[in-house]
Amino acid sequence: MIKTNATKDCFLMNQFISACSSLSCIYLATSAFSHVENPTVMVYNALIRGCVHCGHPDQALVYYVNMLRNNVMPTSYSFLSLVKACTLLMDSVFGKAAHAPIWKHTFASNVFVQTALVEFYSTLGDEGNSRKVFDDMPERDVFSWTTIILAHVRNGDMVSAQKLFDDMPEKNIASWEYNDSWYVFHEIIDKGMIPDEVTMTTVLSACAHLGALEIGKEIQLYLIQNTFDLDVYIGSSLVDMYAKCGSIDESLLVSYKLQNKNLFC
Repeated sequence: MIKTNATKDCFLMNQFISACSSLSCIYLATSAFSHVENPTVMVYNALIRGCVHCGHPDQALVYYVNMLRNNVMPTSYSFLSLVKACTLLMDSVFGKAAHAPIWKHTFASNVFVQTALVEFYSTLGDEGNSRKVFDDMPERDVFSWTTIILAHVRNGDMVSAQKLFDDMPEKNIASWEYNDSWYVFHEIIDKGMIPDEVTMTTVLSACAHLGALEIGKEIQLYLIQNTFDLDVYIGSSLVDMYAKCGSIDESLLVSYKLQNKNLFC
């Protein structure tokens, strides 16, 4: 490529760097980049994204700074990769410094960049800023909702997580993937937190909406093994989950076992 002057073709270099990154050959990507005389933002973005993808977020920050020094204006794709790099590094200084230019360059309405910021602050344990970014978003997709719910779960704030799930638009609830509810449940357990009544009803509600029967069964097994009381709240959630998953027999069985029943059981 060097001999044929292909490095002068920024479109071709963008494609080559992206291909190298997808194959985890970041050393080839950086080598090719070093021969580009005047890389465009498209080429920079490909390399920065590649560094993040290949597990070199520190290098991604170096190339981002290099881009600014060469007076190349960043785009939403630049900031998306930048925030992801800061999240992986847990670099609060660089990440917070990047937040201001995101607003300056009017990328505050970009749902992908904003969701990355929600994840960034959540990873730092900064639940306040994470929620503020989410609340200020003019548009939210299912990934935004999932990210902020998990942010509250990680911080043990199950009341807020439950409220957010209840407030989630129906179209986003329907878009939740099977793995989202699985991840929420195991995130709680893996963090060493002791799930309470609100936690269990939150995840069971997700399973009911998703038809995630197997996860629902695993949660019930966890409840039994950890001697949870089958009270009216958890019991109602189990009945609802089994019914919406089409397992009517199990739904009736749980209902019969409830000592105190409400109108939903």
